[in-house]
Amino acid sequence: MCGFWEFPGGKLEIGETPVEALLRKLKKEIGIDVINSQLLQVVEHEFPDRRITLHFFW
Repeated sequence: MCGFWEFPGGKLEIGETPVEALLRKLKKEIGIDVINSQLLQVVEHEFPDRRITLHFFW
């Protein structure tokens, strides 16, 4: 979906959980280690050609 706004973070790697992706991306992008996180909400949206699932963490 080139050219559209994108949430910070990224896509899950194969076999990765959303929490593992959260830890990896925050370490890589801003250099922090997460000691505690809480899943706030999961939102799914269906496009004509794909479905996306967003995991929001506190």
